[in-house]
Amino acid sequence: MRLKNTLRRGVAAAVIAGIVVTSGLPVYAKTWDISEGSITVEADGEEDGKSYNKVTQGDKETVRDTDTVITGKSESNTVTIKSGGGADL
Repeated sequence: MRLKNTLRRGVAAAVIAGIVVTSGLPVYAKTWDISEGSITVEADGEEDGKSYNKVTQGDKETVRDTDTVITGKSESNTVTIKSGGGADL
């Protein structure tokens, strides 16, 4: 029983250490293709001298991004840019 509790604590400590280490990794710019769906880019503030955006495409999960790059062509999909002041551009 004592070994089981120690093992649980060890696993919990390893998981927490993994979360702490990976949370400090830098976020790199992603390329977004407009042909894959409409894109919304929203200002998400500055941190460590970098400007961040929240980017959503279609039904996909919102991603925090820097230096957002949009490529491709589309006749039906749109790009919506929301500034830090809340106005849509």
